[in-house]
Amino acid sequence: MHSIRADKEKNRLYLTLGKLDSLEEMMKVAEGIRDVCKDLRSGFTCLTDLRDFELLDEQYEFLISGVQEFLVDAGVSEVVRVVRKYGSWGHIQFDKTSMNVGYRGRYANDMQEAEDILDGKVD
Repeated sequence: MHSIRADKEKNRLYLTLGKLDSLEEMMKVAEGIRDVCKDLRSGFTCLTDLRDFELLDEQYEFLISGVQEFLVDAGVSEVVRVVRKYGSWGHIQFDKTSMNVGYRGRYANDMQEAEDILDGKVD
């Protein structure tokens, strides 16, 4: 299950990524992210829910990196990733590629904590 939406008022991108089963599905998600970002202004924040994300084969990491590069170019200012407390390392794949792109996302254990971080309520 994937969800991509923009909150224009908060100037925030919301991504929920589950298991990506094919290159075509990955490309469709990447295209959806690019389309939704048209509704956001430079300086937008990004909340990425990775609780159901499963590691991709390394050969597909270029897609993660490409989307992250796009987000940087589009003006993302801060990223928070909601991750499972136990049993999943999918977020590591996002960390590895985002550090190469030039930013580091923060972690949260639930959606409210992520919102609080992005809203400046938590350091």
